[in-house]
Amino acid sequence: MLITDRAMAIKVTGGLSEPSKMPGFGYSLPASSCKTGSKLRNVEGSVCSRCYAWKGCYVFPSTKAAMKRRLKAIRCSQWVDGMVYLLLSQKTSNYFRWHDSGDLQGMGHFKKILEVCKRTPNIIHWLPTHEHKLMRQVEKQGIEIPKNLVIRLSSCMIDAPVRLTSLGGFCASSTFTGVMSEKRKQVERPCNAALRKNTCGNCRICWDKKVKAVSYKMH
Repeated sequence: MLITDRAMAIKVTGGLSEPSKMPGFGYSLPASSCKTGSKLRNVEGSVCSRCYAWKGCYVFPSTKAAMKRRLKAIRCSQWVDGMVYLLLSQKTSNYFRWHDSGDLQGMGHFKKILEVCKRTPNIIHWLPTHEHKLMRQVEKQGIEIPKNLVIRLSSCMIDAPVRLTSLGGFCASSTFTGVMSEKRKQVERPCNAALRKNTCGNCRICWDKKVKAVSYKMH
């Protein structure tokens, strides 16, 4: 069935999320659905043990219901068509964030995202993920990554510096507490959203493949 209107697109995708920090829309899933993150949540000192998606606006009943709808929707055969429709019809930004909450559910989910990216070439997509093993499979299988998709492998532990040699062809993200050392700044670009009332403002380093590693202040 051809997606002909916004209502139909929302029905088959669950709709987009609107992260207040971001310049555009996102697509959030329940943090409880994270394959690796749900395990890391029980590891002291891990990024996921202090995950922001388990508090704040993410625990509102309406938000939780929307994320649950999206999780179910990614199995829909028309999900890709619906996502493409929504992304091409929105006029607010050419930058999109995958999973401001939640993560990849498997190879099938990832390949659907690739198709969405290919069919929205004028939008730059950013996908952070803790699913390192899955991404290694992607590399091993030689799956082509669209030029408009930036994948960042997320460090698992708080204050763990990025090792560029371990990234393969991907970018990275990490976290820091206190003040980032000058040594780390030589490898990782610190996110300065805190200086802009916790918004991206006109910064787009997370969507920039030339920036191999970005580090976020833990909150």
